[in-house]
Amino acid sequence: MTGQWTCAVTRAQQLASATLAVTDNNWEYTGTRDVLAISLAALGRQNAGGVEAVTLGSLLWHLSRLDGGVRQLAASLVGEDLALSTDTDPATVDDSSDPVIATWLWLTRTWPADPHQPLSKERWDGMTRGLARGSAEPAVVVCHQLAVDAVCTLWKRSCTVPWPPAPKYRESEGTSPAASAR
Repeated sequence: MTGQWTCAVTRAQQLASATLAVTDNNWEYTGTRDVLAISLAALGRQNAGGVEAVTLGSLLWHLSRLDGGVRQLAASLVGEDLALSTDTDPATVDDSSDPVIATWLWLTRTWPADPHQPLSKERWDGMTRGLARGSAEPAVVVCHQLAVDAVCTLWKRSCTVPWPPAPKYRESEGTSPAASAR
């Protein structure tokens, strides 16, 4: 799984960077990238072509099923019990050092929501956070829509680029190459 996981994280970084500033010390970017990486890795496991063959349409369809869809995908990677859990102590998980398991544990942990606690980055594992700062919900829930937005953004971009590219012409010539061939 290591090679496919690395590929999933790389693709997830590309997707997340479509809508978010790329920085590992930002809670939203990390959560979004990790939701996408888990989803891509699980879909890649189901796909004969691996992570590289997962289409944006397939990814978007699975993500559109809200966090339950991500949890169902995660079950194939981390097991059903862990996929459905929240706030699992890493010490109770056999493979907690596995990068996929560690990512899932981070995605499913809750965060302090004490309104009297200062909104500092120490509150979120040393990361900055701007989205839902008063929410205790895990990143798999809070960053879910950001993951959907990232996929939609890239999908829209891929739909607006004509293929094959139209030939260029100079306006000073007054006609396009196609018109001058007539």
